[in-house]
Amino acid sequence: MESSTAIRISEMVTQMRQRMNALPESRRHWHQLALADIYEATGIYPCDEGLFSCEIVKGGNEAGQGGYSFCHRGTFLGRHDVVLKELKWYRSSKSTSRESVDDRRRLEREVAVWKSFNHPHVLRLIGCYTHNNKTYMVAPYMPKGNARTYIRKHSDLNCPKVLLQVAQGLEHIHGVGAVHGDICGNNVLIFDSGNACIADFGLSIMAERYPAEDYSSPWQEGGGVRWKAPELLHIVNNQYPLRTTQSDMFSFGRLIYELTTGRVPFAHIRDDHYAFNYIRDGGTLEMPQDDHARSRGLTRQMWALAQDCWAVDPNSRPTARETVWRLKSFGI
Repeated sequence: MESSTAIRISEMVTQMRQRMNALPESRRHWHQLALADIYEATGIYPCDEGLFSCEIVKGGNEAGQGGYSFCHRGTFLGRHDVVLKELKWYRSSKSTSRESVDDRRRLEREVAVWKSFNHPHVLRLIGCYTHNNKTYMVAPYMPKGNARTYIRKHSDLNCPKVLLQVAQGLEHIHGVGAVHGDICGNNVLIFDSGNACIADFGLSIMAERYPAEDYSSPWQEGGGVRWKAPELLHIVNNQYPLRTTQSDMFSFGRLIYELTTGRVPFAHIRDDHYAFNYIRDGGTLEMPQDDHARSRGLTRQMWALAQDCWAVDPNSRPTARETVWRLKSFGI
């Protein structure tokens, strides 16, 4: 879509949203239908000021939680299934404290970056929604779930294709100067078609900016450490080092292992704290020799790519663009 067309659609949607919100509830139906059609056809939905209550219906029950958010099901514009992510660390949106103001500004910046992504393998963020003094990030609901869960139930998932699509999504994210910060099977979602997209851009980075007494990140306590680059394991001046495009690529190498084996890295170490110490002390992964991993695409070429992603020197790791090229050269 040409940028001029997208701008015109964006302006039209903005005007329609404002008119709909000003109407009584009994007269909003046709506006809602038209907006739902436009969103379905274009994916365009400008809502920098946040979603209106007439645009979102939040389900009553919690649908699950991750390291950084509680998840709720909901409906967008009366038609589209969505997930509402309630950020664990986010302070009251009504508070006027300095910390709360900083929270809002930080969230607004991250949301603006996420909404700017326009790639088939990066999950689109619809916007933010505030209800009962809680703020949610709203994104499309993916009924197939994440790759980690899906692959345990469906051995027919085309892992090399998924890995290529994740690499293409990372190429887009890195190309605009952004860092994902938490590449793992839980943050790769599967479409009904079997295609994949990267989700939850920046949530781990936002959470990790808070002191331990305010928010105990699973990246600090364990959990995501199995995918974490070694340069991020050491605290400097009571802070963890910033994540980079190179640390994303290290995590991508771990994702290769996770998807092709169907196991989290270092699965033989059940306790995350022991895993943290083992990895920090130089523990490495060995190439599985079973037919199961080979049938899912763990060839010697693929293993060599994973090892290159795990280079101790961040500058020696392949970029996302180089990784896309290499995966395509494998015939994927």
